[in-house]
Amino acid sequence: PQESAETRVATVAVAPDPEVQQGHALRGLATFARGDVRIDGRAFDFDAPIAVHTELETGKGELVIQFGEHSAFRVGDESRLRVRRLDTKRVELEIMGRVDVDITRRLPGQEFVVIAGQHEVIVRGTAFRVDYQAGNLGVSCTRGKVVVTGGGGDSVQVPAGQVFHIAADTLEGLRLARPIDQDSLAALDAAMRMPMLPAWTSPKLLSAATTVLDISASPAQEVAIDGIPVAQGSFGFRTMSGRHQVALVSRTGELGHQRWVEGMAGQHQGSNLLALSELPLKSKPLSGTGSRLRKKQMQAAVAASSRAERCFAPLAKQGLGEGAYIDFEVGVNRDGTQGFLNVRKSNLGQTTQECLRHAVDAVQLPVGAPANFRFRLSF
Repeated sequence: PQESAETRVATVAVAPDPEVQQGHALRGLATFARGDVRIDGRAFDFDAPIAVHTELETGKGELVIQFGEHSAFRVGDESRLRVRRLDTKRVELEIMGRVDVDITRRLPGQEFVVIAGQHEVIVRGTAFRVDYQAGNLGVSCTRGKVVVTGGGGDSVQVPAGQVFHIAADTLEGLRLARPIDQDSLAALDAAMRMPMLPAWTSPKLLSAATTVLDISASPAQEVAIDGIPVAQGSFGFRTMSGRHQVALVSRTGELGHQRWVEGMAGQHQGSNLLALSELPLKSKPLSGTGSRLRKKQMQAAVAASSRAERCFAPLAKQGLGEGAYIDFEVGVNRDGTQGFLNVRKSNLGQTTQECLRHAVDAVQLPVGAPANFRFRLSF
């Protein structure tokens, strides 16, 4: 994008902080990447710190960068973004293409700037999209309020739930923003959601404490992590280290086959995942002696599991166990490992369900016939 002397800035004000006046440098860190993404003309590195002068470019792909607590931006398909400034006093992002922004309220004296040719978007709220293509500008706001201005000094307010368009680098004939219909607004609001880490410190420490899940799936297959749909196809997703559930999402929004992944701090995890696109969303239990034998083996193993007993102990102590149950669907491989594990139905709380799921997932059966089966744990 070409710089312009007429380009001005977007400012958001909130509560005082002594660091603001000093302008301490900030760094960003990627939380999500999909498809063709480059940094400074090179292949994208998930752990590369995002700093002033960094240039991010996408082909058929997208990228989310977090730079503070609940503060992030997403570079959309076929876009180019340059970080012109990134510190506690001022953030400047120069965009050609599309950028989504979701930021917490700024502190007094802080400025947040989106530069799109000769236009500026002054932030009055916290969640908005700027789409700047060949001189045509579109600004949509899903929360709060933004103001679009330019070299002529004219301005248009765009409150939450409205969109504003202007053509070919001109502010002549500015019109009022118009409302977005409810269906489109709901779709935009969903599309604006970005993966963010729940806590924020220096990117160097976060890089060492988090894990990147490398997900492989077919292009149209939606994938959920820890029960939350994230994206379709193959992508990288940064999350806190620990055990995470990766699952397929059916067309009706139900979780299908899933894997549990042990995310190691400071590492990429993915080599131990099966290609999720190779798994059907629904499986039919196999009949015959093999399935019945595997089911009996699993029931016996779980009944003898002290881990499963500990999951249910808190409810038993409170006298809340009567009638409690959880139904599992399991696929067991020939070597006794589990190919998939689904919770089909349960009247237990989420914490107890997850505890029991981990207990069942830890079971490895003897070598034998592969089988899919369903079984119930009741108390």
